[in-house]
Amino acid sequence: MTPDAEESRWVHREITRAETKGKEIPQDAARTVAFSKDGKTIATGDDLKKVRLWNVFTHGEVVLTGTPGRVTSVAFSPDGSTLLAADDEGFLMRWDTGSHRPIGEKIQVDTYLNAVAWSPDGTFFVTAGDHIRLWNGATMIKEIPRTVVTTAVAFTPKGVLVTGDDIGSVFFWDPRTGKTIYENSAEHDQPVLTVAVAPNNRTLSTANTYDTIHLRRLRDSS
Repeated sequence: MTPDAEESRWVHREITRAETKGKEIPQDAARTVAFSKDGKTIATGDDLKKVRLWNVFTHGEVVLTGTPGRVTSVAFSPDGSTLLAADDEGFLMRWDTGSHRPIGEKIQVDTYLNAVAWSPDGTFFVTAGDHIRLWNGATMIKEIPRTVVTTAVAFTPKGVLVTGDDIGSVFFWDPRTGKTIYENSAEHDQPVLTVAVAPNNRTLSTANTYDTIHLRRLRDSS
């Protein structure tokens, strides 16, 4: 897979506030959430150092054990069999979503972790904090050098890595080479909190710390 630099051509729209209504699943101090691919399970992580799995239909709850710090990010593998969680002490945890048991030992990845994301094919995942690192299980396979803190990560459906950082920049990367495809150093004037790519590979959403969301259409996807 060789990402196409044409993915960097965007049409921009900004959202300053949006309100939605829906069912609530009770959760204390939740700071991160993720859906399983089949849409049946929600994972949440919170400031109480808990990772929980929720049944979307019954709201039944399972609390997973083994998180040393406040949970900053959770992510399901594409096949739904594994859940990742990162915390503010730099640890990475993995669980089998069928048995709810930990997979291996927790891994000390960094001094602080902000985000985790799986590659679309499930062959590796990315952790982000002071460093951007690619992992195959407990083995680090690549590090992408950065001089700033990476605060958010996501993949396009075709495998381009998108990152946001604490100075408001958004980068597109080829994760297999570690080379930059495109960068926008003026995407936000505040740290980027989160990035997400639509399943159709046509829209990128980024949000900063002051209630601003940017939507950008990806005209030519890789």
